[in-house]
Amino acid sequence: MSSFLLDPKNHIDRVAEKEIFTTLLQLTDEARVLAIRDKGGMGKSSLLKWFDYHCRWAGGDSSGSIPCTLTVLSEFEDHTPFGLIAKIRAEFGNNPNFDFPRFDELDYARARQIPAPFGPGAGSRGSATAGTVNRGGIVGGNIERAIAGDVGTYNEAPSVWTSDLEHRARLACTNAFLDDLCEITDKQPFVVMLDAFEGCRDPLRSWVRDGLLKSRILASDVRCPGLIVVIAGRDLPELMQLPDELQARFVRSIESLSKWEATHVRDFLTLHGIDPSENEVNFIQEQLGEGRLSLIAALQLVQQLRLGIAV
Repeated sequence: MSSFLLDPKNHIDRVAEKEIFTTLLQLTDEARVLAIRDKGGMGKSSLLKWFDYHCRWAGGDSSGSIPCTLTVLSEFEDHTPFGLIAKIRAEFGNNPNFDFPRFDELDYARARQIPAPFGPGAGSRGSATAGTVNRGGIVGGNIERAIAGDVGTYNEAPSVWTSDLEHRARLACTNAFLDDLCEITDKQPFVVMLDAFEGCRDPLRSWVRDGLLKSRILASDVRCPGLIVVIAGRDLPELMQLPDELQARFVRSIESLSKWEATHVRDFLTLHGIDPSENEVNFIQEQLGEGRLSLIAALQLVQQLRLGIAV
């Protein structure tokens, strides 16, 4: 979608939804999760793209931007926690304002199949943690390094990188990324948006609930202060299963997107190059109101009718 369609003055309605999101960005209370539920084709994806645009250009240029990442899960292939984390890290790879040192160090070791940082059974003694790999070269021989007051001694790495080591390395990298994110969000918001959540598969789906929301937003000990998570989908049972008290404190929900009046339908069609008649506006509004058409289907229907294509 072009920046023209995402520019606030060209984005039709959704005033209430935008206000909820912009209020979250201010971090004035404990709310950190925005859950958007509605049937397909009603504009959830378009709204999230506007959120993304707002974060990047809220100040008129990129200098005052809020870090934001949008993942459309129906188009995403690696439905693992590490897959999502690696995708987000890559998006900020060339941005000097955001540093992920714990993740980068462990992922460096993982990519080069250096087992030492990833705990017992990896040819090492000590804990799995960042701060055990030196980027200057491959680990070999005996290494001693003080980490948070403890000394871990690591033996020469074995030559075989196993699937178990890869699993442990990805888990360590994921946790390290979240630790980095907690530092980044100590004084500013950082927005993670997940669209088409109904298409999210395990293990990523359960991790979003347990490893991200419960551990880093709802928990008090390792909370990422400014982390904001927006989840959009046709159904969000993981969020709805949270205790009422936690939902009230941390979650803002939109059960269905606000309905369009005739003026919104007219503006939408005009924005897409159609000068609609009153009959067309009234017909589309009726179809939208009864849930018979999505926004895209409504636009296509009008285009087909104008071309004389039978529908």
